[in-house]
Amino acid sequence: MNIVKIKENFNYFTKQHKDLNLFLIRDDGHTLIRSHEKDEHHLAVLISSMWNASHAASKIFDHYSLDQYRLGFDCGDKGLFILPIKKNDKVILLGCVFKNALQTGKLKQEIRNLANEIGEYFEDESQDRYEDFIFKDLSDEEIDQVFAAIRI
Repeated sequence: MNIVKIKENFNYFTKQHKDLNLFLIRDDGHTLIRSHEKDEHHLAVLISSMWNASHAASKIFDHYSLDQYRLGFDCGDKGLFILPIKKNDKVILLGCVFKNALQTGKLKQEIRNLANEIGEYFEDESQDRYEDFIFKDLSDEEIDQVFAAIRI
């Protein structure tokens, strides 16, 4: 995942929309990126929990596809919107808490566009793995010698 590009998109989006909080969250509730440093971690966990519960409930429908679903909870100018971003068998959630929105339909479409842009910045997982190791074929005795000085 190209964190720098994703943060650039977050910053650009939040400059255009001041009264919203964006979260990029793993499905276990761990926050990867958030638009405001003051945002509380419990909000990310709540968003993740809401998504997981609705995701489980949606499996009762025929022809279930994660890409087709989103979760919205709003009333007029304020609310919560959650989108899954899936790439290479990874799923992260883009959560948005908004208030004072003049055109919520337009805002949701812009959030969907942002989710698509973020999805493009996912990199193949194999790029994150090391091809070469610093040490090859270490024996147990060699490892014991390395750590011998710090034994208690």
